[in-house]
Amino acid sequence: MPEIQPVNMGSRSRTQMTLKTVRASDPAAVASSLKAVQLVEDSLAQRVAGPPPGALAEILPQILDNLQSMLRAKELGARQEEHAAFLTFIGLLQQLAPEDLEQAARNLTAPAQWTDRSRAERLAIVDALGHLGAPVVQRVLIENFLNEHVARADAVDIAQVLTSFVSFHVTKLAPLPELLAAVEHIIYDLNEHASPLGDLRVREQATLVLGALAKYIQPFAPDAAEQSVMRLRDTLGHARDRARRTDPVLEVASDGHVHSSEVILLEALGNAAHDAALDHIISYVNGTDVPPRLRYAAVHALRDYQHETAEDALLFAALADENPHVRQNAVDSYDLHLRPRGTFDEVLEKYGRYHFAQVL
Repeated sequence: MPEIQPVNMGSRSRTQMTLKTVRASDPAAVASSLKAVQLVEDSLAQRVAGPPPGALAEILPQILDNLQSMLRAKELGARQEEHAAFLTFIGLLQQLAPEDLEQAARNLTAPAQWTDRSRAERLAIVDALGHLGAPVVQRVLIENFLNEHVARADAVDIAQVLTSFVSFHVTKLAPLPELLAAVEHIIYDLNEHASPLGDLRVREQATLVLGALAKYIQPFAPDAAEQSVMRLRDTLGHARDRARRTDPVLEVASDGHVHSSEVILLEALGNAAHDAALDHIISYVNGTDVPPRLRYAAVHALRDYQHETAEDALLFAALADENPHVRQNAVDSYDLHLRPRGTFDEVLEKYGRYHFAQVL
């Protein structure tokens, strides 16, 4: 998977992030979860149908052999071969009938062998199963990785399971209500002492993924989507209320890195792109006492809103924010989609920088 190099916005230490293990607290990691399946999206969409469903006993050896091929390619740095093996791995799983698929998922994540597997093998397995997204696989992953009473998986494994669930926009399958409930339980009910689910990395990733899941269920479960978004929104709060907040976890130093729950929540709301959160996001774009790292996250959170209120906020930030990184992020977020008024440069050419800033 490719790496993302975050923009340096000051002297504060930043770390590189990979799409496999997302450091969600960095402003440049906004929406990185949604990009985690970019390498497979086109190929999955173009796959031809495989052979009819086969018995587990016939296909499981092929699945295991292909897993080893994928790991060998990864060790050698053969990215195309690794990518092809990953697609074949998923294709073999897709050939199984639901009951055999469930058993294969249980075999691949069996407690007796799990801790004996290498890290690369473990991440490859959960990545493939999460990308598959079938209901029986969702239930196995919930049971084996998002259950606080199951302790064999560590925080890295669990964060990768959560990341893999963002593939629902590829598979067009629906996240189960049990999945939403498990993710919300991690966010709202656990703390750092509930290891490994309470690990800060896991809770950050769960927050980002919840925003993405809310977007996916919006067409067929709008009430549930709105409820998830409103809970994230209310946890963030309006920018005008920041001064009165005493929440001690707004910034937490962990392993030498600074984590901001406000950044995570803004990015999660951007993943959801739901109208119920728009006013709160814009309050962070325009807030006079909002620090640059939050304005940076807020303008990126507007990237998928495609109506005039959000576009005006992006244009205003692109023209008037005092921080050059925030201004550039606003331009990039505005230009991410085709806009009725045209690109940012076309808006400037048509109206003029000063005139348009005064109108806004």
